Parts: sequence; structure tokens; C-alpha cells
Amino acid sequence: MFELKDVIILILALYGAVLSTINAIRDARRGRRKIQIFLDYHAFETRYILLVVNVGYRPVTLSECGIRLFDQKGKPVEQLPLHVIMGTDEKFPFSLTDGTQKSFDIPNSLDDPQVIKENKWKVEAFTRDAEGNIYTTNKIRTYSSRIKSYV
Repeated sequence: MFELKDVIILILALYGAVLSTINAIRDARRGRRKIQIFLDYHAFETRYILLVVNVGYRPVTLSECGIRLFDQKGKPVEQLPLHVIMGTDEKFPFSLTDGTQKSFDIPNSLDDPQVIKENKWKVEAFTRDAEGNIYTTNKIRTYSSRIKSYV
């Protein structure tokens, strides 16, 4: 029915099709813009830092960063854009090339994470790029400056 030569050609053709599909998916993902956001609470300094990292392979222009507070029912209570929180002349938009990061000090604008938990509030850090994509996180990482690591 099938000769050995035909079976080998079929197997090689399928192998090539699978590899080319994997490479096409990888290239498509590489072309997308990727931003990661971290909201860090520095425990013994009692301050927050918003860290925006470009983990993609393309430059990204950020047009806005900030923090949103939600109540127990998920209703937005307050939105704090960074230029209001920081009170500085940090101007948007700015660009992040691939692999670079930008950190924003957020002085005395949010309560201690324990107070936020007790009140059952939700905190969401966000950034918006020039294309209108919104990147968010609602996790607060606690950093201990005494032991120099996250706890």
C-alpha cells in the first residue's frame, strides 16, 4: 500500500509543518508589546513603589500610570493618577525600550497593606500605553529592607 519512502516523506512533512507553526506563533508573540507592573510596599520605610517593566522586545510609550482603590463591592472609590500622587513634574508620555524599567515613588498616598486588608479594599495599579492598552496588577509585594528581600 504505502512504500517506506512515502511514509518517511509524510513524517518529514508533518515535522516541518509543526516546526513552522511553532516558529510563527513565537514570532507573533515576540512582536507584541508586553508590560509588567509591580506594586511594592517597603515595610520599614512605609512607602510604596510602582514599578513598570517592559518585558517585550518592542519599545512602548506609556501615557498614564496610577492607582485605583475599590471598596468591598468592587465599586471604584478613588483613582489616583501618578502626577497627582507624586506632586512632581514627571511628564507623560515617556518611552521604555525593551528590557528597561521605570519606578515611581508613591509617598504617603496609600495605607499600610494590613489596613487595606482589614477594610477589604482592593488596590489596583495600572498603566496605559499610547495605543490605549491597559496593564494592571492587584498584587502588593512586601519588601523588607532589613533582610533585603520580598516576604
